[in-house]
Amino acid sequence: MTTKPFTSRLELPFHKGTPPRQRGALGILGGLVLFLSVLFTALAVDTGRLMLEHRRLQLVADMAALDASSQSGGCGDGTLALAEAAAQTSAARNNHSIADARTLDVLLGNVSVGTGGIRNFAQADPESSMSVQVTAGNTVPASLFAGGLLGREATLQATAVAERQVLAGFSVGSLLVSLNDDDAGLLNNLLGGVLGSSVSLDAVAYRGIAATNVKLLDLVDAAAYAGTVQELLNADVSASELLQVYADAVNASGVADAGVSAAMNTLIAASVSDLALTLGEVLNVTTAPTNVEEAASVGVNLLDLITTTALVANGESAII
Repeated sequence: MTTKPFTSRLELPFHKGTPPRQRGALGILGGLVLFLSVLFTALAVDTGRLMLEHRRLQLVADMAALDASSQSGGCGDGTLALAEAAAQTSAARNNHSIADARTLDVLLGNVSVGTGGIRNFAQADPESSMSVQVTAGNTVPASLFAGGLLGREATLQATAVAERQVLAGFSVGSLLVSLNDDDAGLLNNLLGGVLGSSVSLDAVAYRGIAATNVKLLDLVDAAAYAGTVQELLNADVSASELLQVYADAVNASGVADAGVSAAMNTLIAASVSDLALTLGEVLNVTTAPTNVEEAASVGVNLLDLITTTALVANGESAII
């Protein structure tokens, strides 16, 4: 009798719902990881690009505000135009020339301290403004990678405020000290036409006047009708009365020689016109209204003072 060897085999049940093999799962997972990596890289690049552009705009605004603040501070309506010009020049130096996408806005006003020490800027009249606010803006693509998905364009802005320190001073028109005979003739014609009679001072006399400075405080002391700087600026006087005040102030201060005193007496004698004006129309005091007296110790050129007085009395605008 032949016997067969005994073999044992475990039979596992087969379920039709379980696939015998899974192919491509790792490829799908890898593609998803790659997509997320590219997405986050694009997000990081776009965010960094926008942050750098905003930082550049802040630098432009800071520098422009500092430059524009030198043109602000109670100098009249023309101050805004001067501040804008200074800000635009500063921005151009920092590669921010005004174009279609690049903007630069300038406002004049004052800074106040609010709750918690927060400094707030408020727009004000140019004549009383002591601060300037500059806002630099630029429109750039919102995303270099996603196109219109995150918005086609993004407008970035940066604002800076600069406050001008209160400085006492005043300004008038300016003439060169190096005067020749031709200049003396022109001045004689100018002053003679305003004063009402002929003037015949030579170049030496005008150079002496141009080399003399007078303080506002000296003018106050010489004017019998004014006891303060503000009263002197607001008083209605004639051109001849102002010339007399100038002469008395120069003589009292002792800063001029005999030739200057003689020249001033010649101008006073030639003044027969009754043209009226105020010293405030001649002098532009660049300090806060409450601190006008601080300008009393600042000097101004005597020739500038005389010629500007003549221009104002004749109905022309003062050269500021």
